[in-house]
Amino acid sequence: MLPSGATLTFQQGTRYTWAAPSTDARALQSPDQSQRRGATWTDNVDLQLRLDFASAYSGSIHFYAVDWDALNRREDFTIDDGSGPRTAKVTTSYVNGVWVHFPVNVPAGGSIQIDVTATGGLNGVLSGIFLGGSGPPLPPPPPGPPTLTATGAASAVSLSWTAASSSSPVTNYKVYRGTTPAT
Repeated sequence: MLPSGATLTFQQGTRYTWAAPSTDARALQSPDQSQRRGATWTDNVDLQLRLDFASAYSGSIHFYAVDWDALNRREDFTIDDGSGPRTAKVTTSYVNGVWVHFPVNVPAGGSIQIDVTATGGLNGVLSGIFLGGSGPPLPPPPPGPPTLTATGAASAVSLSWTAASSSSPVTNYKVYRGTTPAT
């Protein structure tokens, strides 16, 4: 979602888009709101992009990232709009998505350098870049955790849960035994 005269240059990393539309509330919605699609830019160390502006731009830049794989990723977002680098650190889980916002002021012919640096987990990821206003329409908040009941016996444990109420459909839960995830 870029204004006229703004161009995005991909400098380092790879891009991955899931082939099929998604019903996952974490996936970004297309501008015409007809579908959601999961996509990400990624790099093992330092994802780099640059936004160039033909006309001056003053406002906000918004970044959206999702740790789709629940790999305990952590990352730093650094931007430089010509006034020096600024960094926001994501130090907690963003498996349900995270938004990072910066005010920017770019002269005509100027640019914004964007670096997403992996600081934990497998790699750094970025799922969307938006300019303007108070931000793009946000995905609905993720559902809360289920209510879990565990009953133990000498040789077994029985687990049951009740889903939290939510406007987003719950399609699965991740259950962990030790540190090995399973769905």
